[in-house]
Amino acid sequence: MHAEISLLEVLFRLTIFSFLAYKLYDLGRLYVYPLFIQQIVHDRNQQRELLEKDNLLISTRHRFETQVYNQRKMFTLLERNVQNWRNGQQEGYNAQEQRYRQVLAVLSNKRRQQQDNLTLQKTVAVIVPAAVQCARQQLLSRYQGAQGQALMQQMIQRLVTTAPPSPKRGV
Repeated sequence: MHAEISLLEVLFRLTIFSFLAYKLYDLGRLYVYPLFIQQIVHDRNQQRELLEKDNLLISTRHRFETQVYNQRKMFTLLERNVQNWRNGQQEGYNAQEQRYRQVLAVLSNKRRQQQDNLTLQKTVAVIVPAAVQCARQQLLSRYQGAQGQALMQQMIQRLVTTAPPSPKRGV
């Protein structure tokens, strides 16, 4: 083996090594360094995009939760309004039903009174002529002649003037 290496040979090897190191450095600076920089920029851009997406998702979620809350409030208000409307309609229906029953009771009473009055009028229409005819026959048989007829005319006049008034119509 060579144990002796000259100074020139060491300087030559050092120079070659220096050129080789410089060339490696130059290659790294020209090709590898831009790749690293490009990767770092790409990673930072991707990180920034992910942060923006995260912020967007957070704001969208917040907006969605706000909308859900507002819709729940609106639904509760709408439900309350519908319930109030339903209660009002039910009260109106109950009041109308009560008025209907009252009118029906009044009409039923009026109808019963009309029926009673009609029955009374028919009875009077049938009984009065028969009673007058019967009274006339009895009076004629009892009071024959002019004196009897005069007395009968007086009695008829008294009956007509003292007769109860005829029932009111439309009651």
